[in-house]
Amino acid sequence: MSIPTFAPAADRPEPVPPRIVLQISVTEGEATRRAGIVLTGSRGILEADGETAGFASRDLWRVVRDLLPDVSHLRHDPAPVAGHRPEPPEAEGFAEDCRAVVAIVTGIEDEEAVALRTWLATATEVYAVEPGGPVTAAPGAVASGLVWDVTGAMERLVHTLGAAS
Repeated sequence: MSIPTFAPAADRPEPVPPRIVLQISVTEGEATRRAGIVLTGSRGILEADGETAGFASRDLWRVVRDLLPDVSHLRHDPAPVAGHRPEPPEAEGFAEDCRAVVAIVTGIEDEEAVALRTWLATATEVYAVEPGGPVTAAPGAVASGLVWDVTGAMERLVHTLGAAS
């Protein structure tokens, strides 16, 4: 299996069930790791480091969390964000303090991406990259963003299939 893309597939020999696709890129220091995930109904397939593994879709966060650097505030489970006030990082030394960059693209195969999210992690904080620049993210923001984006992709997929029938 090759990592899926969002570009239209050419001349498929047989119909393929609709699939939600995630592309994950994690940069830590000089190393970048890329992984692809395909969700079809209740099953998922992960391709990373030249290996393919199946999993239950309900385990998506566990699978993605295992791809992330060992930085606890990147790997928090989804959590409510009440009371969190996003703030920009201190400008001085911020770039030097970044330990990891995580980018996740979520979409429906053969269509445009539904969402792209990027986070930056220092030793003590996670920052969500927003149009105005990075801002602090609440604990669990990576997981919550993933759940939100996959849910949005599923809703779009259901709407698209309903309109086609």
